Amino acid sequence: MNRPEAWLRPGIRYAIPNLLTAASLILGLFAIGSAGAGQLERAAWFIVWCVLLDIVDGVVARVLNAASEFGANFDSLADLVAFGLAPAALALHFLTRDTNGIPMWGVALPCALYTLLVAVRLARFNSTATLGRGWFQGVPSTACGALIASGVILLLRHETLLRAVHWAVYMPLVLLVLGLAMVSTLAFPKPRPASNRRLNILYLTNVMAVYVCGVLRVWPEYLFSIAVLILLGGLTAGFLRRPPP
Repeated sequence: MNRPEAWLRPGIRYAIPNLLTAASLILGLFAIGSAGAGQLERAAWFIVWCVLLDIVDGVVARVLNAASEFGANFDSLADLVAFGLAPAALALHFLTRDTNGIPMWGVALPCALYTLLVAVRLARFNSTATLGRGWFQGVPSTACGALIASGVILLLRHETLLRAVHWAVYMPLVLLVLGLAMVSTLAFPKPRPASNRRLNILYLTNVMAVYVCGVLRVWPEYLFSIAVLILLGGLTAGFLRRPPP
């Protein structure tokens, strides 16, 4: 049986994942614009959609055998916008609604540092990205962007929680911790099929549920929980099972 790439001309085959990457970049720009206009939940959903596209374009590139140096560099540029600039802009406009007495620089500086650290992480990714096969060095920016976006949606939809916690204090700390985790030497596993069939079914079910929630813009609680589980699970796996040098 012919592989999928055999059905398409090379130009079309390479264009498909790059078009998905371009869509992610454009949605990242929309997220920045929406955050600036005060439409914070819309901006956060744009970032969530960038996460979904980032997953799809990688899968499509592998299925079509369309990975290229241009595609890798283009993907990094799109990720800088979607998971560096856009989450920082979202956090900045979210926090400046009520700084809780914190000076403006105390809010703006963590957002700026977060973007800078995303840029450093992506620049390193194109040169020394992995710690052996199947492992990232540092936490992926996609996971961090997903956590920030889903967290903001969750807070906006639960005013009681928003009022109960001084997010002007805690969110800058979260941004700094995530930024440092991205440029750290921590081992973080790449998503890949498990040897257990039931685990694979569970994994695919959750992936499908994430796409349904993201497209329909429902259940941000679930999306936030999945983002937290991915981060904690990935870091735990890195500590417990260090990859080979």
